[in-house]
Amino acid sequence: MQSSLTFQKPHRSWKMSLINWVASPLARNGIPIVDLTEASLLREAQQQTQLSDWGDPRFRIALRTLLDALNQEARLHFFGRYLLRTYCLNLLKNRLQLQANFKQYPEIQQVPIQRPLFILGLPRAGTTFLHHLLSQDPKSRWLRLWELYFPCPPPEENNAESDTRIEAAQIMIQSFQTLAPDLAIAHELKATNPEECNVLFEHEFLGILFELRANIPSYTQWLKIQNWNPFYQYYRQQLQYLSWRYRRHHWVLKAPAHILHLDALLKVFPDANIVWNHRDPLQSLPSLCSLCAIARSIYTDHLNLNEIGKHWLNRLADGVESAMVARQSASPQQFYDVNYSDLTQNPIDTVRRIYDYFGYAYTPEMEQKMNHWLTHNPKHKHGVHRYSLEAFGLNAEEVNQRYHHYRSQFNV
Repeated sequence: MQSSLTFQKPHRSWKMSLINWVASPLARNGIPIVDLTEASLLREAQQQTQLSDWGDPRFRIALRTLLDALNQEARLHFFGRYLLRTYCLNLLKNRLQLQANFKQYPEIQQVPIQRPLFILGLPRAGTTFLHHLLSQDPKSRWLRLWELYFPCPPPEENNAESDTRIEAAQIMIQSFQTLAPDLAIAHELKATNPEECNVLFEHEFLGILFELRANIPSYTQWLKIQNWNPFYQYYRQQLQYLSWRYRRHHWVLKAPAHILHLDALLKVFPDANIVWNHRDPLQSLPSLCSLCAIARSIYTDHLNLNEIGKHWLNRLADGVESAMVARQSASPQQFYDVNYSDLTQNPIDTVRRIYDYFGYAYTPEMEQKMNHWLTHNPKHKHGVHRYSLEAFGLNAEEVNQRYHHYRSQFNV
């Protein structure tokens, strides 16, 4: 059974294994070759950008909490430390550059964000598939992966597919795929593809993606007790920045993790239209666990699959419960529920119903582009993603019990 799963213990080249072997005892004795500390990251980001204004300093608490967890709990190998240091450094440079732009161009904060369309729900419930389809609307604005990694200077419409930053993003993606060749089977990364907006929260060192990359329980517990309203305000400000020189009729934004903070999203975006994707947790949960195992294998050789299963079983159940409570206080007209099987069997009809429900203009051009995308992106294009509950120490009875309220509420 185990050999048929997509996630397998990753292959390491002999050079990589040798470097990790040499670096590991040094790290255990407090002499890490890669400095993953707040002071060194802040200093280098300032040196490389020649900027020093960080904006609201609250991000430093999140950064410190994250780095402490990465250093003490994640058991990163050398390349894992190097990749995460590089990634965090890029986030810090982005933050400095964003702040410089916000100061120089105060009109950015007047850019309207009207009736944005959010796609959320359990991870692995077809949110990426639906995001790609909705992004075929020529009137919609969506986030390409390269502009999430490198948002400054602000993207412009005429270079969205040719910007020099595309190559830099693709190099970053290639480093992930080299260490985890099966990543594309679970979730394809491409610089010009639509990507979820979680990365914008990472400019404050927040978000579920860090939990996907590493076992950092203290950071997870810290995230759970935060007030996310100010974080969503900064997220909105970044959307204004990205809209500044590249506007469309409405934003199409996707991140399953919005279910964790739906109350904050509704407060900051009171006119948001929300598509909530639903899928049986017996399928979506092990799929996410598999993706998590693949992602974590990029950064560590120490994977506890049972820990991954327990983490996501409870993390997502808590999120769904909180989102259901938040939804009760919102207008019912703001929500449209999509069943995974309906979406995968009738994708065009599903999109048409979403547009009719929220009053967006559905056009023949959009339908033609969706059909073209479906033709060139068949299911299992990069291989079949195989996973199981048992591989992650889970069973159907405990999953059904943990998600009983959700399943009965939405007839999942």
